[in-house]
Amino acid sequence: MAESLTISPDELANEGLDYASLREQGIALVEQLAGEIWTDYNEHDPGVTTLEQLCYALTELSYRAEFPLQDLLAEKQSGKVDARRQALFVPRRILPCNPLTEDDYRKLIVDRVPQIANVWLKPYRGHDPAVKGLYEIWLYVTAAADPCRELSPKAIRRRVRRVYCRHRNLCEDVRAIRFVEQVRTVVSAEVRINNTCTPEAILARPADRFVESFVGSDRALKRLALVRAEEALEAQVPLAHAHAIGADVSLRDALAMMFASGVDALSVVRDGVTIGVVTVGTIRRRAIVPKQVDTGNAPP
Repeated sequence: MAESLTISPDELANEGLDYASLREQGIALVEQLAGEIWTDYNEHDPGVTTLEQLCYALTELSYRAEFPLQDLLAEKQSGKVDARRQALFVPRRILPCNPLTEDDYRKLIVDRVPQIANVWLKPYRGHDPAVKGLYEIWLYVTAAADPCRELSPKAIRRRVRRVYCRHRNLCEDVRAIRFVEQVRTVVSAEVRINNTCTPEAILARPADRFVESFVGSDRALKRLALVRAEEALEAQVPLAHAHAIGADVSLRDALAMMFASGVDALSVVRDGVTIGVVTVGTIRRRAIVPKQVDTGNAPP
């Protein structure tokens, strides 16, 4: 047996569906705003009739607002959305205003010409400063442009000019359209060390990440280049038939000579006299960063 339809006597959870409550609130608001000149609130009064029509429209809107969105937008038969009937328009149709500022033109050209990565408009003054409204357009085209839509420079200029002319303001025009050329640049810097830390201390423990990246990941070898062989002698008998290096040779060069000669020790010679030995172990210990590094004042 089919269930019979009934109207619930309970109060509605949605106040927008309660016609009697809306009518009562409307009359109370009229009494508050126009109670001195409007005193008849019976059903025969035309103003009350208008208020009742408004309350009915509000309940209808609240009732429809609870519908599923697809029921509100889609056609019953086809299930498709009629954008025009539902007043759903694309931005190009409802925002048809032309660009006004230079930034507006930049956004327009970048949006309409896919090959353009950036664009600049510069006012052209020429010989007569009184002449205004002429622009020079500078284009930046990336090397990673879509090859399927790649155009020649002449075609890109023509497309940019067409887009500009369709939206240009009165008394404005383009004098020239140019391309920004790539310029090869080299970034260099000169670093000076103050007299608060020694170069070896800076290489051993950089102050921050910037200094660490600046000195490079090979800072251990750079530290060895600052130490002379005579500063790292081992207290042992000089080796017979060992390869010899000068006392002023750096530990980095000494290490390179060991690798090239296939030995693990070198004799250190000053004025033709052997004064000690430098070994791989010695160089390795000097390359390891100690827990405390001498940060005494260096010569200015």
